Amino acid sequence: MKVKFFIILLLSLLISGCYDYREINDLAIVSAIGIDKNENEYKVIAQIVNTQKSQNKNSDFIIYSSDDKSIQTAYNKITNEASKKLYVNHLNIIVISEEVAKDGISNILDIISRDSDFRAEVPIIISKTTSEELLKTVTSLTTLNSNSIRDTIINNQKYIGETSEVKFLDFISNYLSRKKDNFLPTFFVNNPTEKSKNFEDLLNTETETKVEFFSNAVFKNDKLIGYLNDEENIGVNLIQNNAKTTLINIKCDDENYMSLKITNISSELSYKDKLKFNLEFKGQALLTELNCDIDLNKEKEIKKLEKKVNKYLKKIFNKTFNNINTNFNSDIFGFQDLIFKKNPKYYNKIKETFYENEINKIEIKINSNVKITSHGNLMKGLNKNE
Repeated sequence: MKVKFFIILLLSLLISGCYDYREINDLAIVSAIGIDKNENEYKVIAQIVNTQKSQNKNSDFIIYSSDDKSIQTAYNKITNEASKKLYVNHLNIIVISEEVAKDGISNILDIISRDSDFRAEVPIIISKTTSEELLKTVTSLTTLNSNSIRDTIINNQKYIGETSEVKFLDFISNYLSRKKDNFLPTFFVNNPTEKSKNFEDLLNTETETKVEFFSNAVFKNDKLIGYLNDEENIGVNLIQNNAKTTLINIKCDDENYMSLKITNISSELSYKDKLKFNLEFKGQALLTELNCDIDLNKEKEIKKLEKKVNKYLKKIFNKTFNNINTNFNSDIFGFQDLIFKKNPKYYNKIKETFYENEINKIEIKINSNVKITSHGNLMKGLNKNE
């Protein structure tokens, strides 16, 4: 896969006429950039594709790092260390450590936005540990983990609905507008070991080390202020219309549960008046597991299950809105942006006091309309008396 990536990159550069072969040979292809804190200095990490890798030997990537008071200077030092120009046009991800994000990332946003080599579409993530530990880790499934992390985000958004890809352009656009806060997917290294950083040992050893999704980090302005719980991760991505599919488990009677896959998701948060909003949520549900004694051939029983599903989703949406608005005091849903677009006069009146006075007074009318369109091959629920 790495060979194909390099060939495509080589052809694209040659066709564009930006580089001749000799110049391409002098490039260090960067797959990920990480930013950490090291006491009073910044530490910049570059994960560079190992184009000299021989079969079954060496890692798919090489890690370079450098420290300095200035992020830009630390980055420039890596160029000197690598003895090649850092090529970031095919960057998979930018990783920012939790420690850095809690202090604020406005300077990082400024540096990246000024550098024309960086693509505006590059995704940003948070690392619970240092970004260096995250980017150094190899697993049994892939040895170029920046590819794996991005694939995890895309697949999660498509099949689970807990998180979604946030591109640099979207993040900085929200930040500069001052009318919408951000959230970012967060990853951590599960069961880290020294062997997880050694490619040759990995080939001969079963490892449980994994780079995994942790949660979504909530921002206020440019600072990380906390993390969502599991239900809120689902709630936020459904409300923001980011999720393609999601899975939910809810009670179908007093003791037993059913599982459903919700697809064809459509969600719209709209402005009504002053601090009043509407949320319209629609979707189709596939019943994948039913552990209750229910006859699914009867339409009235299906309607009862649909009522339970929509009641459950409304509960999640309410809890998600209330926690983020009240406890986090963050506007990741863009209420200010909606007010500004529909009622700019009222927005100008409240914009200076929104977080102090208005955000806790927001009222949201929620309508959830999910239909169970299929129950697979299930003809009846489990009857434990039979």
